[in-house]
Formats: sequence, structure tokens, C-alpha cells
Amino acid sequence: ARSISYKQLAGSIVVTFEDVPLYGDKDAVNSFQVELFFADETIWITYLDLAAGGGIAGLSEGKGVPAFYVESDLSEYINCCRCGDFDGDGDVDLCDFVYVYVNWLRDDCTGHDWCERTDIDRSGEVGTGDIALAAYNWLTGTETEYEWTEPYYHEDLLWGDEISGTDPFLSGDGLTIYLARHRWLEDTYDLAEAYRDTPEGPFTSKRVISELYTGSAQICPWVSSDQLRLYYCEWSGGECCIKMAGRSSTDDTWTYVKTFDEIHTDGLADAHPSLTPDELTLFWNKSGGSGNKHVYMAKRASIEDSFTDITELTEFYDATDGMVSGPSVLPDALTMYFSSKHETEEACIYRATRASTVEPFGDIELLEFCVPDKRESSPYVTADEKEIYYRGNVTGPWGIYVTHKIIFEGESCLPR
Repeated sequence: ARSISYKQLAGSIVVTFEDVPLYGDKDAVNSFQVELFFADETIWITYLDLAAGGGIAGLSEGKGVPAFYVESDLSEYINCCRCGDFDGDGDVDLCDFVYVYVNWLRDDCTGHDWCERTDIDRSGEVGTGDIALAAYNWLTGTETEYEWTEPYYHEDLLWGDEISGTDPFLSGDGLTIYLARHRWLEDTYDLAEAYRDTPEGPFTSKRVISELYTGSAQICPWVSSDQLRLYYCEWSGGECCIKMAGRSSTDDTWTYVKTFDEIHTDGLADAHPSLTPDELTLFWNKSGGSGNKHVYMAKRASIEDSFTDITELTEFYDATDGMVSGPSVLPDALTMYFSSKHETEEACIYRATRASTVEPFGDIELLEFCVPDKRESSPYVTADEKEIYYRGNVTGPWGIYVTHKIIFEGESCLPR
């Protein structure tokens, strides 16, 4: 009989789909089980009988194809475990071989545990074949490999045909994105917010931050972790300055607070602010009439104080011949993403790191997803470095893209 049922066991909960038909074809039935193990939160999916010829393998909310779904060939992925790392500490050493000793010559290895994972080849017993697989990784640590997904174009952040989104900044909970709107026909910009119900879903509602608009172009929002302070840039009288607005709660509208005149002393355009979480260190761009851009840093003792210790990070200018803009700094201030066209005809996104906050940035790398003809710039990177939102050019107006990091850990190995 067709049914969907569940059973809670001592160490897991099992959901069974039995003879569930395909939509529109009652004779094409599918049977499978999904089991969640409480100890390590592993989820096993066992396919018993499938009539479906294609589809999404795995778990979803059941609300259709997710917004950021990218088709994958699962057979091409590196598996998630390092053979022989039985204690899960990231390397293969004598501590792991204690597990082999305890389980040596067991011939009852089945199911989820596989004799504490020491039956690597899934033969049902622990023997010399498992030793050989574990020995391959002897005294090696876990290396992390990753790749970026195909960039996803956020059509939900367009305002019709003449207004597009640019300069994205995502809130910490992933539910609100702050951006500048490029009003294409008027060739000006204003600030806006967009909202969604889940971090993976589309943005379903938008609001122009009209209470701050002065008639001058406003760009490059950066918002504090509590979403009560908004840093942005405004062009006025041929100059661009960094300003700040505030509000008492996220339900309130924004009110202009101040302009950071202390960093705007040379007539150059100040833009793309990026701050540390405590808002005491500011990174930004300065650009002049020559088209070259410089990255600067300044510090202050408290949020109420003015910025001092204004310093140019000359390593970026030297490495890119002045073709650098849009810094996005991670919370520890040891990693910075930025855009440059130093190695390409149009702008692409780069990553730079440093060992401490008193050292210069180095190890500059061009990110692999770069598509130069999309003129990628203004990156915003989430704190865990797993998502990059940025602006690009599709066929005319700017638009906002996102790419996701897929992480592969360890060497090729049979699944746990």
C-alpha cells in the first residue's frame, strides 16, 4: 500500500516513502528511506525502487526548485572523508590505528557504523585491505579544496527595465540585502533594501530608502551587525564623501547622522566603505581624475570618535598599478576581496590575505569564476567566505550576482 511513515529509533529517526507515485503518473511508483542519525547528524538516503528517470537527489524544502539550484554530476565530486582518520581530528596517525586494533578481524561490519568506520572498503570485515587504504594517508592532514558555483543572476533585484541593483551588502542573517539602485535613464543612484523569508530564497519585497535621498547619487552601502547604522557614499558638487545614517530599530526609517570629513581632506573621491565588526577600523577607496584608485585604512577609538591614523595600503596600488576598487574585508581584517582589471581587460574579483593586522596584504589571487565581459566589481563576502555577492554587467544595466563556495575535504574515499 502507498504510504509515508516514520519511526523513531534509539539513535535515529527514519522516514519511509513506500510506492509513492510520480506527479501525473500513478503507476510510476518510488520507494526510499531517509534516516537521520542523532550522534553525528548524518543523513542516509536509501533508494529502494525508483520510477523517476531524473530529478534532484537529496533534500529540499519541497517548494520546487531552489532559487540557487545548479545542476551537478554527483559522481564528479570528491568524497567527504579522509581514509583512516577514524577519530576525526584531521590527520591519520597512531591514534587512528587504535581504532583498527580494537576492531581488527571483525566480520560483522554493516550499516551506518561499519565498525567505527574502520571497514573502509565496506567488505563487511576489518582486514589488510582497510590497512592499505588507511596507510595511503599516513601522517597526512586534511587539505581543503573548493570551487565556486556558476554565478547566479538576481533578477529579483531589478526594478523594471530601467533600474537595476548594484553595490550589494547582505545582513548577517542573510534576509536583508542593502544595495544601490542604478536609475539607468537618469544616470544616478539611490539606496534601497530588499527582503526575503529564508537565506536561500528569492528576495520578495523591496523598499527605496527615500528618506536619505538628497537628489545626489548615493552608492556603496555598508551596514552594522545590528543593522542600526548605515555607511554609504554620496556624490555632491563633484566630490564623493562617506556618510553615516542611523535608526533606533530595524522597524524605523533611517536618519542622516554625519559625514566623515576627517578622511575627505584631499578632494579625491572616497567610496566603498568596509568596516570591521566593531566599526573601529575603516577600509575604503580613494580615486582621482587619473582613474587610478587607492585603498586606505583609518582607525578610531570608539564609534562616536572621528577616524585618525589614515594610512594608504600601498601594496594594492603596487600590485595592480592602481586598478583596484571595492574592498570587502572579513571580520578578522586578515582577508580582503576587491575588484581589479590588472590581469584582465575588464574588472574581475580578487582575494588577498595577511598573517596579522600589522602586516601588509599579499598572496593576491584571481578568483576562478571571473567572467571578464561581465565587469565584476563591488564584492560583498559573507563572514564564512561561502558566498560572494557582486555587481556585473549583463547586456546593459548593472545587475547583482551571487556565487557559492563548494568545499571538498580530504582524499578520495568511500563514503562513511
